[in-house]
Amino acid sequence: MTKKTNRTTNTATQTHAKIMSCYKKYTLMKTNWKENTRETYLDRLAKLDFSTTDTLVQSLTMVRAKYAPKTYNNTLNALTNVRKALEFFKQFPEYVEIIEVLQDQRISHPHVKHYKPYSEEQVNKLLNYRSDYFRMAFWIAFNLGLRASEIEALNIEDIDLEEGIVTVVESKHDKTRYVPVADMSEFRKYMAIRTIKARNGKITGNHFLFNRDGNRPSLTESGGPFTAAKYGTKTKPGLGFYPSLHRARSQFITMALRSGMDIDVVSQMAGHESLDTTKGYIDTDLETMKKQTKKMGLLVRLHGPRNTR
Repeated sequence: MTKKTNRTTNTATQTHAKIMSCYKKYTLMKTNWKENTRETYLDRLAKLDFSTTDTLVQSLTMVRAKYAPKTYNNTLNALTNVRKALEFFKQFPEYVEIIEVLQDQRISHPHVKHYKPYSEEQVNKLLNYRSDYFRMAFWIAFNLGLRASEIEALNIEDIDLEEGIVTVVESKHDKTRYVPVADMSEFRKYMAIRTIKARNGKITGNHFLFNRDGNRPSLTESGGPFTAAKYGTKTKPGLGFYPSLHRARSQFITMALRSGMDIDVVSQMAGHESLDTTKGYIDTDLETMKKQTKKMGLLVRLHGPRNTR
């Protein structure tokens, strides 16, 4: 009996190890992933037990009960990539089936931090503060709603100047999406400058944005131009406020929804995996409600005195 129990335990341990090995091999193939993304997903998966499908379900249930909704949803994101790894290596089909069910159990309406929109003056300051990649990065965030990591990862072949399409390759949720651009003039101007520098040998590689050294600039790492850590304050010298690409992206999503753009379209452009995430950007602050109420007017008006008898 003891030997049988030991064999079962060893098999379960081996199963867990093999699944994690498949996952780690799969992530090494994802060259566009940031190191902090790998570390975050590994941290989330460390809370799960892949010994059997039952222990997987049980451990995920514990994560949902013990941790915040955002942590639980991030764990599901990591679990989705485990499924993709197992599918890629054709391993453990029974786990693939159970994960397909589990990954749809996201907590609805996850908390979305609402950022105060930049004023028109602040937007103009950001877009005129510098004429290099800083300006272009904010222009993209304000007008296309791309994440900082997605803007950083853009290559010249991702920019279709003729069709007016920007391709975001395997972004946050491992999906490629296509974002239409209403006016490509800013892309054309920046691309023209880049082409000249490339011809002069100052840029080698296919990255779209470039810094003074001709290299791909870092928009997300600690100490980069968009992090408060570089200055030890939330105010950037010369601007008077902290420049945040995420805040600019949030402003794009909020303004797109307020303008009446279909929520499904906004969700696809923003690269949200769940429509619930996009719904979290629907701002119902008092000023917005006042404006909408005035716009709508009264739906029902009383005509004549009310009969109180």
